[in-house]
Amino acid sequence: MFTPLDKRLFPDNNCDVYRISDDHFVYGIYKNGHSSINATFEKTPILDIKKISNVTVYIRDPLDRYVSGVRQYLKDEPGDHPTLLAFIDKFLFINRHFMPQFFWLLHLAKYTSSNVKISIKHINELHKLTTLRWNQSNIIDNLRTRFETNKQLNFYLLADDLLYKDLMNKTLPLTEIFTCLKEKNSNLYNEIFLLTKEMANVLP
Repeated sequence: MFTPLDKRLFPDNNCDVYRISDDHFVYGIYKNGHSSINATFEKTPILDIKKISNVTVYIRDPLDRYVSGVRQYLKDEPGDHPTLLAFIDKFLFINRHFMPQFFWLLHLAKYTSSNVKISIKHINELHKLTTLRWNQSNIIDNLRTRFETNKQLNFYLLADDLLYKDLMNKTLPLTEIFTCLKEKNSNLYNEIFLLTKEMANVLP
């Protein structure tokens, strides 16, 4: 599995924070309305992100998003899909479209101030910002069944469960989100942060 901040997945000097108004900023996460946000609002210059005190993130059901992201990847990637799926089964996260939402927050932490606060909202709230809807799919397949039994995947998606079930509709410091994971699941916390040594400056 690639590390959560692998430069092939999260390139340096690229962080998708968008300005909604003078005091309202949204972090665009792939498969969480990113295309709609990107088409509607202005992206914040990378050096200005550290000046922002509060960032909103839209979070969706972890497994639903993972499956949707894999579908998008298979749609965009020509080739032998059974082989690609076997590779995904083994390595889990090989594309940003289905990297866990928690890992996106790790990437955001590289560019924000140490005291930035994160407002966590349900993806259904996104309609209040934009009516655009991109990359929606009505495909019926067996991908959800395939991945819902993957124990290693479900272990990592527990970090997204924290955002989706425990912290939804809350605003709290980004470092406190990391602390919440440490307190709830220390094994997962250690697994994630041992893979991201460059994030040592934001460890609680």
